[in-house]
Parts: sequence; structure tokens; C-alpha cells
Amino acid sequence: MAFHTRQQARFVAVMRKLFLCYALWKNNRLYDPQYQSPHIAEKEVTPTS
Repeated sequence: MAFHTRQQARFVAVMRKLFLCYALWKNNRLYDPQYQSPHIAEKEVTPTS
């Protein structure tokens, strides 16, 4: 069973990378390792009280 879980994790990692490549190609953009999506950056800026 553990083998199946590891195999799934590898598959998901590869699919995420392929999706990233496809999205960059489709939108004609360069890869930016420092990129943060606006909704993630917004969560980090708001103070928690």
C-alpha cells in the first residue's frame, strides 16, 4: 500500500510540473521562481489580531 501512495505522489508532482509548463507556454510567459499569486500575497500582508 505504501508503494501505491508514493507512486501517486510522484505522479501528482510530474503532473503539476507539466501543467506549469503548459500554462507558461499557453500564456507566453517566462518562469519566475519568485512569483506569488495575488491572493497568497494578500494573505501574508493582512495582520492577524
